[in-house]
Amino acid sequence: MMIKDEKSLRIRKGRKKWYTTLALVLTFVLAAAILVPAGQSFADDPPYSLTVNGGEYAADLAGAGLVFDIYRVATVSGGTWTYGSDFEKVKPASNDSKAYETFANECAGIILAEDADIQPVQTAAFSENAIGLDAGMYLMVPRNSNRTEKADYVTTATKDDGSAATATKAYSATYEYTFTPMLVSIVNDAATQLKATREERKGSLRIVKTLNDYEDREATNEGEVNDITFVFQVDAVLDRGDGNGPVNVFSTVVSKKFSAAEDNVEIAFIENKIPIGATVTVTEVYSGAGYTLTTDETVTGVISADTVMTAAFTNQYDHHLIQGGSVINSFDYSTERGAWDWENDLPKE
Repeated sequence: MMIKDEKSLRIRKGRKKWYTTLALVLTFVLAAAILVPAGQSFADDPPYSLTVNGGEYAADLAGAGLVFDIYRVATVSGGTWTYGSDFEKVKPASNDSKAYETFANECAGIILAEDADIQPVQTAAFSENAIGLDAGMYLMVPRNSNRTEKADYVTTATKDDGSAATATKAYSATYEYTFTPMLVSIVNDAATQLKATREERKGSLRIVKTLNDYEDREATNEGEVNDITFVFQVDAVLDRGDGNGPVNVFSTVVSKKFSAAEDNVEIAFIENKIPIGATVTVTEVYSGAGYTLTTDETVTGVISADTVMTAAFTNQYDHHLIQGGSVINSFDYSTERGAWDWENDLPKE
């Protein structure tokens, strides 16, 4: 995630002093130094205003309950930065962008460590409204307002060079966002744009079966009892609101063999593979040799983030033995390749 520096910042009307504002957000690429140039002065009436715009994801994030925990890592006076005691040991060794990128990640690691007890100077809601801050250097940590335990929002991101960086995650109704905490220097009013990476949130489906009775005299010519196989087709479609209408986002076939009557047996648990909001149709396409459905053959539902969708089926032996078998084909759509992956349960040679 990267937030760009503002090259042109708002200057409060009516001021006579000449000053400059540096809004530096450190993620993977930095574009400005953080020193206050000699001979320039600060505005004379802090707190200053920092506005964080949502960029391309603004509409979705506006309803996500996003907040920023804002931690002061340094104060500034007369153009000189004084780092807090928790951050002095990791302060930048130079004034280049790479040094401040490293410093930002070090600060995030210190602040967000599981046993750390460093408190933010304020927690501000994400909106187009300005955040009031005194002059200083701050680490801004995005999260959902209802996720207050670090274990619920701290994660690790992989940078472009393959190294790890401390990051946070937040959720909207349909997306999971990953943010690298933002290091910002404030000596005047500033505005910056939020950048993030995101992936569709996935939910889960459970298929269960009740077999009321079982014909235990089913046998092959060798006298062995046959297992009874039940097969289910699973399809999910989602309308992303992009004008393309509902599209297929998940498809697979699952099965389970029974050798006795059983109640509420899990056929399959498809965990965190189907996009949130997708409409799922589960159909029992093969009901075993001599077994009849006593429930509907199709169950339809919508995948949600908070609950597991359950599709339940019940079968009864109909006293008409028919020998049978099955091969299971599974299909999973790869968003990276833009194609379907296919496999079956036949023995691998």
